Amino acid sequence: MDLAAFPSEEELHSAIHTLSVAAQSYSPGADGTQSRTKLIACAKDLISRLRNPMDMADVHMANAMELVSIRTCLHLKALHAIPFPGTATLYSIADSTDASEPLLERLLRMLVCTNFLSSPAPRVYAHTKHSYAYTLVPGPGMFFQLVYDESFLMIDNLHLYLSDKGLHEPLDQRYSPYAWKSKAEGIPIWETMARHPERLHAFQAGLAHADASIPLLGYYDFEQLATEDEERVVMVDVGGGTGHCIADILDAYPNLMKKAGNFVLQELPAVLKKADENQRLPKEVMKMEHDFWTEQAVKGARSYFFRRVLHDYSDSFCTTILSKIVPAMALDSRILIAELMLPEEVTTNDLGIATFDITMFNMGGKERTEAGFKALLESVGCELVKVWKSTSGLGVIVEGRLRAMEEKALDQVVDQVAGREAVREPDLQPAVNDTTGETDVGGSRLA
Repeated sequence: MDLAAFPSEEELHSAIHTLSVAAQSYSPGADGTQSRTKLIACAKDLISRLRNPMDMADVHMANAMELVSIRTCLHLKALHAIPFPGTATLYSIADSTDASEPLLERLLRMLVCTNFLSSPAPRVYAHTKHSYAYTLVPGPGMFFQLVYDESFLMIDNLHLYLSDKGLHEPLDQRYSPYAWKSKAEGIPIWETMARHPERLHAFQAGLAHADASIPLLGYYDFEQLATEDEERVVMVDVGGGTGHCIADILDAYPNLMKKAGNFVLQELPAVLKKADENQRLPKEVMKMEHDFWTEQAVKGARSYFFRRVLHDYSDSFCTTILSKIVPAMALDSRILIAELMLPEEVTTNDLGIATFDITMFNMGGKERTEAGFKALLESVGCELVKVWKSTSGLGVIVEGRLRAMEEKALDQVVDQVAGREAVREPDLQPAVNDTTGETDVGGSRLA
């Protein structure tokens, strides 16, 4: 391969044509995520073809320095010192942040060069839509801070971690790259975070933004969970935080709640206290103290729902979690797993989900392919029914059920699962954060 070779005119025109065709399906609305993702991928392909391979080290270095500059500007509140709309001089930003002009000029220069910020005149700065978004609360800047502080800074020496621990993915949160870098191996991640309340608060705020950006509704018909038996539980939201998912589902499908107790929110006690403050959660929803490492108390529910829980754990721990559900299931019960899903074969379109996967690697979890979810379900005597995919984002809902079999055979499978499930040590339970009480406890949904 000639590393100095650039595309021929024919190859260049072909790439431009592909970009032009993709642009024809462009949609600026909320339903245009896929069309915009494809368009961006085509534009990136064109840039990649035109870029000299010998310059890639410079590109990667620039990406890293942009991250450092953004994080530092967030810390200094430099972005918040720029009005929107409007402009701010270097002097005014320095006056607002108490940082020196030379320091700020170097940081802001980097962000202008990457088009994150605008500079209409020397030492005068204005927001782009991207930099302004980073000043919003909640907003993407909080999620960026979460990823930078709790992932990037913890996984930057991944090669050294692997040299120390072995060339395999982490199997336990307590011995993950995060725990290793924090010098806190053997301690649950959430307990380590709880030692730094300010970081933990930022972590929670960032997760709120990430969770809101992944749609729950619009691709799975929750109406199919309806049952003629008004006494039957329609859904158990396992590790359901403060009940936002149940609230969203009932907003869209109010007829599913025929009687108080048809929906059950399960969480640890500290989180349920916060759920009492959720004004959107109907009072008819039953709030139940529950630790998902223990036997499921609600028997025969129509569905057992997990949103962004299983990606926090390795396969062996997920098998343990799901094995606690199986004995409680009726033959028509469903396990619903709302997560992100990796395609079996990735392209540049899949950069977002691949990034999430490495982020979860840092904490001992993982994003999974369809085959990965299928294997998890089969490991506890269930089968994959269907993967329901969002057309406006990365979200999926994986639907599972008990394998079709006679009751006697089902009992045998349950016994086998109980015999081989991973041993759960008492200190796996995350530390409770009383200031937020949502995603850092009881295995509630995390990133």
